[in-house]
Amino acid sequence: MGEESRELKQHIDETRDELDQNIRVLERKVRTTFDWRARFREHPVRMLWMAFGIGVLLSGATSGRPARRAR
Repeated sequence: MGEESRELKQHIDETRDELDQNIRVLERKVRTTFDWRARFREHPVRMLWMAFGIGVLLSGATSGRPARRAR
C-alpha cells in the first residue's frame, strides 16, 4: 500500500507540473495576442486607419444633433 500511495503522489505531482507549464504557455500566448503595442509594431498603418475609423464612428454617434422624437 505504501508503494501505491507513493506512485499516486508522484503521478499527481507530475500532472500538476504539466498543468503549471501549460498554464504558463497559455498566459504567454494570451498576453502576446492582446498586446496592442505588439500589434501596432507589426501593422502600424492598419492600426492608424482602425483608430481613425473608430474616431469617425464615435464622432458620428456623439454628434450634437438632437434625437428625433416619436409623435
